[in-house]
Amino acid sequence: MRLITEADVAAVLDPDSAVAALRAAFAQHGRGQAQVLARHRATAAHEGAALAISAMGAILEADGPLPAVLGTKVYSESTLLDLMDQANKAGRPKLETLPYAPGRAAVDKMSEDGEAEPPE
Repeated sequence: MRLITEADVAAVLDPDSAVAALRAAFAQHGRGQAQVLARHRATAAHEGAALAISAMGAILEADGPLPAVLGTKVYSESTLLDLMDQANKAGRPKLETLPYAPGRAAVDKMSEDGEAEPPE
């Protein structure tokens, strides 16, 4: 499995291309050329912590020069939220109070290894 980060996407995709791709995808969806799996979430509690995992996906049919594509996203919400809560209780700044770039980098790092310290 390949994990694609925001940095990976930013290195190969410019905003204009992203907007064009989204416009084409929505047009395909409107023509019935897409199948979308709505987000599904499973939740549980473990040792006092709330756990949650979410998944969603979509398939777009080939359309003229556009190839058929599919994508999925699966993510856990509780680990990151628990880490952020623990950091706040330890006196570190809330990520939303940080400038975007260091806050985003901290979130990405915590997502990758589950134990990163938020920036001071």
